[in-house]
Amino acid sequence: MTIAGHGRSTGDYVDISAIVGTTQLNDKIYKITVVDENNITLDGVDSSAFGTYVSGGTAIFGVFYRAKASAGMEDFTSGESGAADHWGSVGVAAMMESFVPAFKTAYPNNGYAQRMGSGSNQVLSEALSGNDFILTNMGFPKNAAGIDTTGTNLFGKDYFYQKIVDNLCLLSGGYWSDGAAAGVWNSYWAGSRTNSSHNVGFRCACYPVH
Repeated sequence: MTIAGHGRSTGDYVDISAIVGTTQLNDKIYKITVVDENNITLDGVDSSAFGTYVSGGTAIFGVFYRAKASAGMEDFTSGESGAADHWGSVGVAAMMESFVPAFKTAYPNNGYAQRMGSGSNQVLSEALSGNDFILTNMGFPKNAAGIDTTGTNLFGKDYFYQKIVDNLCLLSGGYWSDGAAAGVWNSYWAGSRTNSSHNVGFRCACYPVH
């Protein structure tokens, strides 16, 4: 696949959509291998039986951030250039740290709609530091083996809707008025800043008193 001046690294995620012709690639997330500065391959994809490419296509790469432990949410501001701004490189550098999410990328089961849990596979990491620790703290699976298109009852078969969106507003916990996009473990990666919702999700716990 040719993406002029892509500037990416092997192992990065890419979200592919809107291709005319080779439609089998659309609406899925892949890991890439870099061939050169203008070309990549999509890991695990044999396109020999696909339709002939005609035109178009959108490839979105992503870098993901969470607030640093030292940053209070009340300290964030809404602009794009200040040191405390939620958006823009200055605020991100000052207030956030990057992490790598766990997306399902094995074709053809790498579409957007996944669910939490996969058979008897471990879902959450027990790590006490590093990227896996960050994912567990956010209620995300440790790797792609912890999600699939069916899910498990242990996690309510809650949706893990994977997508890469510019200026992402990630919703965790889900819309409690929505039978599909709801639940303690629901994670919805498809809301952009310009189309964010006022609906919120939450997680709660019950502790027995003795």
